[in-house]
Amino acid sequence: MRTGLFIVLCAAMVATVAFVSAANLSNEDMSTSSAPLKSGLYLNQTQEYTRIDLDDVKSVIKAEIPGVNMETLSGGLIDDRVYGKLWQFTFSTEADKSILMGVDAESGDIMFFFGRTGKIAPDYTKISLEQAKQIALDYIKERDGDRDLTLVTAQYIDPHAEGLPGEYLVRYSRVIGEVRCLSDGITVTIHPATGCVMSYYKSWTMPEDQVPDDVGMKVSESEAAVIVADYMAENGAQGVRILSSEMQWVDLNYPASLKDSHDIRLAWHVRFTDDYYRSHEVTFPAAVWVDAETGEVLKCLYSLG
Repeated sequence: MRTGLFIVLCAAMVATVAFVSAANLSNEDMSTSSAPLKSGLYLNQTQEYTRIDLDDVKSVIKAEIPGVNMETLSGGLIDDRVYGKLWQFTFSTEADKSILMGVDAESGDIMFFFGRTGKIAPDYTKISLEQAKQIALDYIKERDGDRDLTLVTAQYIDPHAEGLPGEYLVRYSRVIGEVRCLSDGITVTIHPATGCVMSYYKSWTMPEDQVPDDVGMKVSESEAAVIVADYMAENGAQGVRILSSEMQWVDLNYPASLKDSHDIRLAWHVRFTDDYYRSHEVTFPAAVWVDAETGEVLKCLYSLG
């Protein structure tokens, strides 16, 4: 019925993180001494110049994560598709089993870390949602300064298994010229009992100097809705019902590094449901991005269940 539908599975503020499982690598391959790394999974430190060296990374980790056990540090220098040269390590702390962290090899900025920080308390409901939002905002300001961001998500996520705490998810989108970016932003999760930052993820790949400043919005919101309804009808959808529309910057080359060329468009992000979504009780709306200047359909997010 919908085989002709162009489906792009994408998620706002989510980028692909290069991850190498430490369980598949030996400590010898992942030595964190000053000697070059021998594993083929990592770049050779003696052949790759970076502003941030291994000792610098260790200092960053010690400053960010209290109680880190440096003897468990495992990882190396990688060439990531999005971030470029990145120091990526897993390590343990006094309170946690394992944390994964990525540090920009040129700036020393932490691009992401995942893992629980802080001791787990028996009461998992001490921190309110409003407190979690403030904790996340304070952390982002401390780490990234006064970035132009807008809050898009703040919610409690239920535990993944019995006996584990849930988490507060707080997500901000990057804003350029009062328009938010589809791909860029910062996501923080907060422990519901301790209020500690459990994870941090930053996607900042859209070069601001490549964002067009002379784009003209020739397609109105109502015209974009008609384009979406017609496009979906052509692909077999019935009963399209528009829910909302919002202007966004869309990078057609995402994910791409800051050094690459980017085709950035101003687009209407139109969210909708149809008969299929309603009959199958799909919990999230479908979406289409329409070029605000040309009316071209750029992306479509649609689930067949």
